[in-house]
Amino acid sequence: MSSLPRRLPPRPTEPQAPQALPERLKGYRLADSRTGTWPHDRSLTFDVLGDGKPLGIGEICTGDVASRLLFDAEVNGRLSTRGGCGVGTSGPSLTTLAELKVPKGKKATIAVKFSMRPEAPNRPVRWSAGLWRRP
Repeated sequence: MSSLPRRLPPRPTEPQAPQALPERLKGYRLADSRTGTWPHDRSLTFDVLGDGKPLGIGEICTGDVASRLLFDAEVNGRLSTRGGCGVGTSGPSLTTLAELKVPKGKKATIAVKFSMRPEAPNRPVRWSAGLWRRP
């Protein structure tokens, strides 16, 4: 077995686009979405008005190190949930949603921040993040 370090590509490798986010998932309906490429795009926000029902948030990622990309979701600056991306370009990559709560009639900013330790130079990760609501 070789103990040589794995060589990084000289230039960033462009990952495939993630599969489309599902319109419906586990009783939720997709309300909004964002896309980006880490490390250039490290965060996103959704501004919402609570309706008293739970919200769902989830991400799908692609790239050589997509399984290492983590996210923290905050509601009005307070950590609400932490997790990793579903990985894939086809098939059921996103099967669960992290639930968030925003009281009925209250405005909230949901901030999602992506991170990876250690970071992987020249190994970008494309992500799609969605916000789902209960109908």
